[in-house]
Amino acid sequence: VREAFAFGTPSAVSNLGPLPSIVKHGESGVVFEAANPASMLEEIRSLWQNPALLAQLGRSAREVFEALYTEDANYKTMMMIYEHAIERNGRMEKL
Repeated sequence: VREAFAFGTPSAVSNLGPLPSIVKHGESGVVFEAANPASMLEEIRSLWQNPALLAQLGRSAREVFEALYTEDANYKTMMMIYEHAIERNGRMEKL
């Protein structure tokens, strides 16, 4: 999904597992009902038949990539995690 978003390609994912938390239905792709080929076909067909919506979802997918998955975004996230861990460790030492 991350690689698709990097290229501005929206994704189609099932509603099981963690992917629906990444691919927002109607924003950066579509979510279909797991184990339901008709649901998948319906969602993908609706995008294919609406080029303007497909293009908008692609732009949104790229925006998600830039906000969350670039080297800079990953660095900022990692630094926040480290800062939180250091802060938490400091509180634990005081106990």
